[in-house]
Amino acid sequence: VSTLSTWEAVPEGVQRLYTIFDTMEPHDNEFFLRHLRAREFDLVKSVALMQNYLNWRMTQFPKGVTSREVQHDLATGKYYCHFRDLQQRPVIIIRARYHQKTCPLPDTVRMVVHCIDAAVARLLPSSPQFSVLADLEAFGMANADLGALRAILEALDNYYPERLGNLWFIHSNWVFMGLWKVVKPFIPARTGEKIHFFGSDFRERMRERVDPSVLPQAYGGNAPDPPQVFRGELEAPDGF
Repeated sequence: VSTLSTWEAVPEGVQRLYTIFDTMEPHDNEFFLRHLRAREFDLVKSVALMQNYLNWRMTQFPKGVTSREVQHDLATGKYYCHFRDLQQRPVIIIRARYHQKTCPLPDTVRMVVHCIDAAVARLLPSSPQFSVLADLEAFGMANADLGALRAILEALDNYYPERLGNLWFIHSNWVFMGLWKVVKPFIPARTGEKIHFFGSDFRERMRERVDPSVLPQAYGGNAPDPPQVFRGELEAPDGF
């Protein structure tokens, strides 16, 4: 089949997207496959998903989010991304106790975009997904932000489809599970399969998934724990 006939066989909506993305950001067949997988290879839904992403990116975050824009969140150590799991996926650590539900939703969305974009920038060709470890230790009513939880899950489904490899929850309690019961029915089945709640054996479970030499001691590894509060950049140590 010639290149021309193959291109002509691509629906017009996808052709337009491909042309626009050619000037916006690097892409390849993997980009399209992610969107197709996310919508079970339904072409109409997949094109709509890509168009939705394009509109969102161009109107909301055409240049991404800089570290300066989320300086406060980085300084509190609310989230960071300093190591990989055994599948060479960058691991985002979220320490929910440092998030206050009084935080305006646009600020939370900005933080989510910065965090995920930074993880995506660290992806390897052989491992095009990232993992998330959500640490719910000391999670209380002051942290119980339903809007933030929805923002994270919606971003993963609508704007970063098939980027999530694993989402591990530890230290979950009744406060968080109350929120989870609200959002769980709306989580796509493909995403739900990647979500795991670990109990008191979470340290052992994490050692099975992350090299103990890079895993912080708080999570069962041998690496130093991050400071409780630090002036951080979402940057990896040398050799990451």
